[in-house]
Amino acid sequence: MPSVPKLKVLNVEHYRNIFFCGDIHGRFDLLEQALHTRQFDPSSDLLVLVGDLIDRGDHCPQVVDFVLEGLERKYIAMVTGNHDHYPVGDYNYWMQNDGDWFDRLKAFNRDEANTVLTKLHHLAAEPLALELITSDLRIGVVHGDVPENCWQRLRNLANDTELSNQTEKNAAGEPRWQRCLLSGRGILKAKQLNDLARLRVSNIDYVVSGHVVVRTPEYISNRVYIDTGAYYTHRLTVISLPELLAGFNAATANLA
Repeated sequence: MPSVPKLKVLNVEHYRNIFFCGDIHGRFDLLEQALHTRQFDPSSDLLVLVGDLIDRGDHCPQVVDFVLEGLERKYIAMVTGNHDHYPVGDYNYWMQNDGDWFDRLKAFNRDEANTVLTKLHHLAAEPLALELITSDLRIGVVHGDVPENCWQRLRNLANDTELSNQTEKNAAGEPRWQRCLLSGRGILKAKQLNDLARLRVSNIDYVVSGHVVVRTPEYISNRVYIDTGAYYTHRLTVISLPELLAGFNAATANLA
């Protein structure tokens, strides 16, 4: 399998519609319903996923198959979330963090479980960040945070292995900047300090994220969080690019 970059740059001008989808967490039923409502057309539209495709819900294998086909046919682009990396890490940790659906599958059909696990490893190798290029905008997509709230810093780290290796690492030996992309600590800390302006990301027009559960898409500076807790709330956000931009404009107007 060819190596996938940590940050993937994608020109999306040729798509008719671009939709952004919040954390699915195995709720294939909600995904199907949302795409039907949106009249999503795989032949001309793009679905951008903000990560956490699996765990919690029992329909994870269907989500995985749908996403892998979409990646192959280029009607899906995605970043990985923390849950998407659990299958390639410590098994017990995964089971303790909503991976019990896989244990049930393995008990029922070990061969099918092994096939699904191979597919999960493919998904875990997808990018940590996307940079979508339209005719007049650059839109970043990450599951959680952006290192130092600077998109150029992310570009530098993603494209320079030597630079990345020089950065601080966690106990598992992983560069902390990569883990930052899977975490929502930045927004939580900023909310606690009532300092939301610190969340503005430089060197990019907008950033779309998941991970942090919000009641409705939440616009903060040039960032929007679209994980509406599908597994628990039965509400999966699928939002078009024009709707996303309208939300940013409305949020800016409210601050004026």
